Amino acid sequence: MKRRIPIFSIFSTLALLLMAGTLVGQDVISGFENYINSNSSYLSALSEYFTARYNYENAFNKSPTINLNPEITISTAQNSDSNVFSRVNIPLVINFANVDGFNLNAEIGFSYDYSPNSNSFSVEPFAISLVNNNLFQEDTSSLTYEMQYLLSLWNLVSLRNELLINYIQDTFNSYYLNNKLEILKAKYDIKAVEFRQSLEKNEKGLLSDDELYGEQIELYNLKNQILEVSNGLLDAKKVGKVSKDTIEELFAILSGFNKNNLPSREEIEKVIEKRLDIEAQRIAITVAEKNLNNYFIKKYDPAISVTLSHSNPTNNEFSIENFKLSSTLSFNIPILDKGELQNTKRELEQKLKIERVRLSEKIDDLKTSLQKTYTNIEKATNNLEISKIELKMKQKNYEEFSKNSQYYSPSKLKLSELDYKLSALELENAKFSLIISTLQIYNLMGMDIYALLGGEPIR
Repeated sequence: MKRRIPIFSIFSTLALLLMAGTLVGQDVISGFENYINSNSSYLSALSEYFTARYNYENAFNKSPTINLNPEITISTAQNSDSNVFSRVNIPLVINFANVDGFNLNAEIGFSYDYSPNSNSFSVEPFAISLVNNNLFQEDTSSLTYEMQYLLSLWNLVSLRNELLINYIQDTFNSYYLNNKLEILKAKYDIKAVEFRQSLEKNEKGLLSDDELYGEQIELYNLKNQILEVSNGLLDAKKVGKVSKDTIEELFAILSGFNKNNLPSREEIEKVIEKRLDIEAQRIAITVAEKNLNNYFIKKYDPAISVTLSHSNPTNNEFSIENFKLSSTLSFNIPILDKGELQNTKRELEQKLKIERVRLSEKIDDLKTSLQKTYTNIEKATNNLEISKIELKMKQKNYEEFSKNSQYYSPSKLKLSELDYKLSALELENAKFSLIISTLQIYNLMGMDIYALLGGEPIR
């Protein structure tokens, strides 16, 4: 029986996410659609999914497959009356393939004779055969197609989730890194001027070597940060430059994905154990079990065939006397071999053992990944609190400098302002990192995140 395959499990806690999905702007959707449609891995996964879905649905289609194989043969000969006559033969073959394990073949031929004196139409002998070469064996083809369908669906959902998270990260990073680059370059320009001034002071003996080296190291560190940020922007080049408004919209879209909206850990673990790839692995175990069971029958190779035939119709009239019904039951009794049967049995037993171990490994790996993701969420939460504290410190420092600006050089005031802006930017980055860490939980559960956000679900 064909099983209904659920793509997602629904939680009451996801209601907020579905509401948040309505906030997705068309520019975000079209941007992501363009993003994935330029990815060859996604297009390949999509093609494999469509093929697997067709095979899976077709496996439960009970309508027969009919193949017509007409073949026309034209021959010319001279008969006993020395008249030249022509004959046209048209054999017709109809195949009903795998109808509940049986193959039905129907063969019938037609011929037409022509000569100057006469012409005639006749029906050749025909036969209808019903054959089953897998007698008493459980069919595993439909289960195999179901397994392949689930795996292809999981690969597509998983890859689209990965690409969506990458797209979201690239969008934010474009904004974050461009702004950070601007701040770092401004700091570098100021520090470079200060270093040149310090170099002059050092030459006059007004500044120690250690202080000069400290400024020089700081300048090189700033330069490395600029190079690192510039390198990071290369990964975000596909999305282009992003405005503050777009980032605010992105945060609004993702607002439902926070740790307070997560289902309980017990619910999450239950969903993970029913994920599409896990269900596919369970089917792989069932297939391996059936193949092992089939081995004890298949080694005798039982087969049955039933044939209904009619020979030499007279004047194209079919008489009951000319019909013949025959049935054949065949099997094989192995007496002596070179160990092939035992080797086949061992391979099937080993295959079953491997599939069971794979299921256990998959579930254990997912539980480990879940624990690591929770740890990452906790670390991201701590980093967010650190960023809030650092922003307060930088803000207080900047306000102190501004209040007593007469005691500080313009460069010191500007550096204090830039540090404050950088801290505010790092706070946004910490908030975003926490959202991404939480988003990974939904990815682990096998949710189609893009569909939850209001995008087109996989059909």
